[in-house]
Amino acid sequence: VNYRTPVEIMDVASAVLAVTDPAATPPRSVRSAGIAPSFVRSEASHLVADVTDEVARLRKDLSEGTLAVIAPDQHLGDLRQIFGEGGPGSNILDAEVGVFSATEAKGLEFDAVVLVEPGLIAGTSVAGLRGLYVALTRATRLLTVVHANPLPPGLRS
Repeated sequence: VNYRTPVEIMDVASAVLAVTDPAATPPRSVRSAGIAPSFVRSEASHLVADVTDEVARLRKDLSEGTLAVIAPDQHLGDLRQIFGEGGPGSNILDAEVGVFSATEAKGLEFDAVVLVEPGLIAGTSVAGLRGLYVALTRATRLLTVVHANPLPPGLRS
């Protein structure tokens, strides 16, 4: 039973879990946020700008609470220059927007998450897909996925 992740987000994450382990039974969420995760297709040259726009939109929609950007390692530098460090050792409660890799976000939770380039987070391994599953389940209210690269198995519609 899952008390943290709303059913709308868990449905998306469960599809990724099914790819990593078809025999696994996903946790059953006990609450609904009433808002489905959104997917934003970007051009590679506009990815950072689109992430910035989505963070601004979520800040407005959220009005209060924690907001994080979870991104693959190759995008962390650019995103941290824009939003600040976030990451390990930072006090996320003091940051307006925390910026984390999928590994750094493990064990944390945020009211809203912008997940960047899930295909790069997943890579080509089951371990990468498991990391993506963890990243998807960090949001407790709102989730936006921004990508220029193709979506990985489980997220493809």
